Amino acid sequence: MALSFGTLVLLSVGGVLALSVGANVRNTFDLLGAQSTLLIDAMEDSLRAEMGRAESAVDGVAKLYAQGEFQIDGEEMSAALAGALAAAPGVNAMLVCTPDLICRGAAVAGEDNAEYPAGTIRKLPTETAKSPEVRAVLEERKQVGGRRWGAFVANEYGLFANVSAPLARDGATKAWVIAAVELKNLSKITQELSSRFGTHAFILDGGGSILADQRLADPDALKNGILPLIANLEARTRMAATSACTGP
Repeated sequence: MALSFGTLVLLSVGGVLALSVGANVRNTFDLLGAQSTLLIDAMEDSLRAEMGRAESAVDGVAKLYAQGEFQIDGEEMSAALAGALAAAPGVNAMLVCTPDLICRGAAVAGEDNAEYPAGTIRKLPTETAKSPEVRAVLEERKQVGGRRWGAFVANEYGLFANVSAPLARDGATKAWVIAAVELKNLSKITQELSSRFGTHAFILDGGGSILADQRLADPDALKNGILPLIANLEARTRMAATSACTGP
């Protein structure tokens, strides 16, 4: 009888324990899934807001040009670009490039700019695009119409996403207005979300290379050899409660 009662107690307690462990495991995975969904939704909203400001900036400048509010390379154009920059936090530069690949525009001074205080909007000199990457992007832009996101462009100031729209008047495209967004801005989004959700958020492109990571938000990231668009196996294996998105 003692053995029988002991067996019954063992089976009862074991069954309850198994059910409790199973329920706890399911609850844990449900909570992790819910947190991951919230993280991805928050990241999507932040990215749409960040990139949406750049799209609105080029659309606004294109509309002003179509209405005859400014001429290319005139003082009114400089004022229009500066105004678009001031109204679009997160956009680092606004350029107007003509079919002969001559660009002019305005940019926001960064924290490492020794000549201008951070956040100052300064006029850029008119010059012919020299970078092969930039020239390739502009040549490709001639073949398509409407507002478009272009390929990432790297220069001495960093790595940038860009969106452009044609400046058209009387049915003819005279130039393109381009808004540049440094990828470091996206890393700041992942840094904020990592802190909010208590995890390590990052953004990958379609090929598995890192576009944004909280470490890239460090002002000295480039000096320390931490670069975006570098395949990182370690980052790709940290899948718990992280986000993987395709770039614009």
